[in-house]
Amino acid sequence: MTDRNTNAHAAKQWGRRLAPWLLGGVVVAGGYFLAMQYAQSSIEARLSTMTERKVTLERVWFNPLTATLTLNSLHIPGSDADRRPVIAAEVATFNLTYASLWNDGFHIERVDLEAPQLELETKPSGALNLSTLFAHGERGGEASSFQVDVLNVDNGQLAWTFPTPAGPSRVALDSVSITAKGFNSARKQPFDLQGAGRLESGTLAGHGKMGFMPWSTSLWLDFDQIPANAYQTAMSYMTGATVTQGTLNGELHLIDGEKGLSLAGDLSLASAVLVDDAQAPLVKAKSVRLSGLEFDQSTSKMSADSLVLDAPWILAEITPQSSFNLSALMPSARKTASDHDQKRDGAAEGEQVNTEQVKNEQASNEQEQKQNREGGIRLKTLRWEDGTIELKDRHLKEPFEVTLDQLHGQLNDIDSRDAKPLSVEMTGQVSSSSPLSLKGELALFDAPRSGKVELSIKSMPVAEFAPYVREFGGYEVKQGQVSATMHYRLDGETIRSSNTIYFNDLALGQPVGKPPSFPIKTAIALLEDDQGRLTLSVPFTLSANEASVDISALVWQALRKAFADVLTSPFDALSALVSDSSSAKASGRGPTSLYQAIGHSTVEQNGRTIKIRFGHQEYRLNEAKADRLTHWARGLAKRSKLAVRLTPGVSRGERSSLDDRQVRALLDDRRATLKALLSDAGVKSYQIKERDGGASQLTTLELISR
Repeated sequence: MTDRNTNAHAAKQWGRRLAPWLLGGVVVAGGYFLAMQYAQSSIEARLSTMTERKVTLERVWFNPLTATLTLNSLHIPGSDADRRPVIAAEVATFNLTYASLWNDGFHIERVDLEAPQLELETKPSGALNLSTLFAHGERGGEASSFQVDVLNVDNGQLAWTFPTPAGPSRVALDSVSITAKGFNSARKQPFDLQGAGRLESGTLAGHGKMGFMPWSTSLWLDFDQIPANAYQTAMSYMTGATVTQGTLNGELHLIDGEKGLSLAGDLSLASAVLVDDAQAPLVKAKSVRLSGLEFDQSTSKMSADSLVLDAPWILAEITPQSSFNLSALMPSARKTASDHDQKRDGAAEGEQVNTEQVKNEQASNEQEQKQNREGGIRLKTLRWEDGTIELKDRHLKEPFEVTLDQLHGQLNDIDSRDAKPLSVEMTGQVSSSSPLSLKGELALFDAPRSGKVELSIKSMPVAEFAPYVREFGGYEVKQGQVSATMHYRLDGETIRSSNTIYFNDLALGQPVGKPPSFPIKTAIALLEDDQGRLTLSVPFTLSANEASVDISALVWQALRKAFADVLTSPFDALSALVSDSSSAKASGRGPTSLYQAIGHSTVEQNGRTIKIRFGHQEYRLNEAKADRLTHWARGLAKRSKLAVRLTPGVSRGERSSLDDRQVRALLDDRRATLKALLSDAGVKSYQIKERDGGASQLTTLELISR
């Protein structure tokens, strides 16, 4: 009994002794919990004041032994509630100095961020969202200082959204690791920064300095195998098409701050592919190399030492609807302007328009245009090597295709501020067999634009153009080669083309479809010499307001005109082949055309038929008529593919005074007279076709193709 009382008494004594300690522990634990709650509220309030954003935390822990503060689910929102957070982190660990607990500013020896998110945004004005994020102090007071000795980021995400006329473009890096040293908001000096991250399947690494107050950046960036679709919105705006393939490599020095953005470095894009809205390839390149790039946003100046296109490939196609596929390469700015016009038109129908905003936009556009004029683009050398252009015309019944390959050329000293002409040279092949060359001068930056270019093609098979010959000429192509020298002159919005086309051994086959309405075979026979050579002069003019004109039809129309001109007066054309016209000059007669010299009543079938008026019962021609006929007959002798159909005739007066035997004799004499004249002039017997006469009142000679 005594022992039991003794133990109970001892327990009471220990209970009285431990109670204060237990109570103290509870008080301490409660105080610590309340302190963490207060610290969380205090940190949220201070960061919210500094950033002018509602900063939230899920939990705060503090280790007083190591002065380590751990924040869970840190969230600093963007400027708008519906935007991504500008800064977020799953776990943020801060090694503080104790002085930060009672001093006005923060001094942190080390910050470790696990899986953080950083959302950079460049405003249309050029300002960066982080440039003022930590620049705000207590309202009505001075800004709180914020100092971080070392910042480490592990497995983070870094995104940058920047404006383009086609809309905002966002580039996001994953698996980001960053080390920053020496940030101090009070000193307002840049801190050291280096890091790397994954951009799609490529890597972007960088090092340099960055400052927030004021905003300043000087970073050396290294691009390694970054896919082009990672920055597709920006590329699509610049090209007007969609970049589906390509990898970016190179180095850039990026400087940004109060004076704006500037870039310098070298870049290359490998295996680039651009497609249209239907995913059809428009442009490809083995590589695109840009060297010596320099860009200054404040002056809108951009320059580069060279832009080299290695094995570029371009598809230039006229669609079945007669549209041009490369119009998809026009910059999106035109679409944006069109959308703006639609909005303006819609507003005119009842929508409210903020006139002040419209004025500001117009002023901004005018300022941008002024900067573009004052800044401009300078490129010392633009060169393309081993290029290919596939030309296709699918608006014909039978599509036309031809390939220009092995293209090499360059432009030098390109300067958008200089109106002087640029010299351009290019060589290549047509279908890997026919040489082509281009040279000339283009004043693309003059007002109005001007230039002159000569394009030369040698010994190209006419069969390449068989679809056009069938479509517009109505014949199959059997054989032949074509060479051309084309002179183009640009005068403002007008292109004038003066072309000389040379055909060799041209032979057309059977008619295609309905009988041809144009005697092209006769025209060819008239123009082609005995060596199978034919030369045509084909000029045409095209204005900008005729952009919808079918160019192929326009060229063919010019070709038809060249043929038609010689068919209008073929006998005079044959006479022109003979330089000796002394007899006509000596006689003083010199009629304006052959028809006037020999006498005629009508001209039939585009001038291919002449009707000769003999004197009454005259067996021979007078001297003047004989001279003229001899002159063109010598020309006919030079055109072995031409023939003449001879039909003797007698007038009504002659027929009434002669019997049938005498009429036949007169017809035979006139036929013999003309055959002898033709033969003496060199016309071959196989070129003379005879037809019975007597029905005609006048003797006729008709040019035909053999």
